[in-house]
Amino acid sequence: MSPLQECDREKVPNVSGDSVKMFTTPVGIRTPTTGSLPGTTPLTRGTPLHDACAPRSPTPLTCADGLASTCMRQVVDPDAFWGASCPALWKAGVMPQIGVVGDFRAANPTHVATTEGLEHTGRALGLDTTVTWLPTDTFTDAELAGMDGLLVAPGSPYASMTRALDAIRHAREHDVPLLGTCGGFQHLVVEFARNVLGVEDAGHAEYDPDASTLFVTALACSLQGQRLDVEVHADTRAGAAYETSTATERYYCDFGLNPSFLEPLRAAGLVVSGVDKDGEVRIVELPALRFFVGTLFVPQASSTPERPHPLVGAFLTAAR
Repeated sequence: MSPLQECDREKVPNVSGDSVKMFTTPVGIRTPTTGSLPGTTPLTRGTPLHDACAPRSPTPLTCADGLASTCMRQVVDPDAFWGASCPALWKAGVMPQIGVVGDFRAANPTHVATTEGLEHTGRALGLDTTVTWLPTDTFTDAELAGMDGLLVAPGSPYASMTRALDAIRHAREHDVPLLGTCGGFQHLVVEFARNVLGVEDAGHAEYDPDASTLFVTALACSLQGQRLDVEVHADTRAGAAYETSTATERYYCDFGLNPSFLEPLRAAGLVVSGVDKDGEVRIVELPALRFFVGTLFVPQASSTPERPHPLVGAFLTAAR
């Protein structure tokens, strides 16, 4: 039993075996999704698992198939747990569900790097990470709510700017760990401008270059394909992840934060945690949340199994 947890002596039935077995569980441990539990048979199709990190009302979990590495959020009868108020099964593994908000294209190297970067960084952290792309024009609110973390992908303009902004707002308002890279950074800025600053017509020049209030504008010089140094500020989420004051990062973008609106954004709580050699904004964050960071560069593009990117690692750690 974890020394950090008080033991909940409620008994939870093991419904995966032929006979009912009982065991005690610690409160507040995240739901196990891999392996087998102490005193039980291995997880199999249909084994109910209750998500102890959520209130009683959300649905429990159930194994999607016989492979313990793939479990999905599905509806099962909460009464199967004999009315226990919020039981937790002993943690046999951690499987964060990561949603990638974006419109996947196999020919886009940053999209391939996004999936691979999340997976190999998860393995390095001992996490069995599940990566699901959420196309901006088709994902549902239920899919969004089922994610432990959201990465807003490069590759804008998105099929639906509105739904991309909805996903960012969901993460900000519900403290769901979020990493927005390249286009994700740009849309993070627009969402914050609209829904925190209250600038309802805050726009993005890639969608409407003639909009009256552009918080995201074309860069003076394209950063496509460049590797440039970033000065990372101490005492920020980004600084804690890097553990260094300077990093070299890869860019794929043509648009960035309109500096004319930097001070209003800062006054509303958006923190600049990284800049380039000219002081141009390259990393922003909301430090009051578990992890809510936007980067104009694409950290996952330089992440490798041998050297996972620290920002991707910090994001997954927050989402676990």
